[in-house]
Amino acid sequence: MILALLTLATLFALCYPQPKLVVYYLSAKLYGNLILFTIKWLYGDTSPEYLVSYITITSIILLTILVIIADSISIKQRSWRAAGMLAMLSIILGRVAIMKLAHHPQLYDYIGITEGCFLFWAGWTLGYLAPYLERTDLAYTLASLWLAQSYFRIKFYIHILDPNWLAANWLVPPALGVIAYLLIGLLSRHRLVSSTQRVGQVHRLHGQP
Repeated sequence: MILALLTLATLFALCYPQPKLVVYYLSAKLYGNLILFTIKWLYGDTSPEYLVSYITITSIILLTILVIIADSISIKQRSWRAAGMLAMLSIILGRVAIMKLAHHPQLYDYIGITEGCFLFWAGWTLGYLAPYLERTDLAYTLASLWLAQSYFRIKFYIHILDPNWLAANWLVPPALGVIAYLLIGLLSRHRLVSSTQRVGQVHRLHGQP
């Protein structure tokens, strides 16, 4: 059910004009979620097939995020310094998270915490750059999503032995995506409608049909 909602929300966001790099990100999330669900259904979420698929798809998604951040950084001069400081903070956060694990770190711990720290860096960096970007609303939405995902991801691996966190892991991240992608679609729809209305007003001002 939650996968269906997430898929519909992602398609809703893609129905309206988005920046090219955001389209790549949303498309990677859309196809990645469907592939992972299929692999999980066929082999289970503890199988080597699922692990390899998860690493591959997550790497592609994080790459699209990295490209978004790099493109945003290029708009504001000297913003690489802030991005570098945030990257150092993310590394420290990852180290602290590993130390707080209640069990000996396994491969999936390193993968999940690395993902969480990357999202932490991306969220704060994009949030810092948002006022300088054309789509400030979109930037703040994505930054908020990535920070929320980062917080949950890191907390999840710290408490991975807790059954409640295991259950929440299949609900909370998709729910965050549903909310964010619906908001992205609504913001883009509002932007499109406003732009169409302005064009119509200009045409009427000049006597054009």
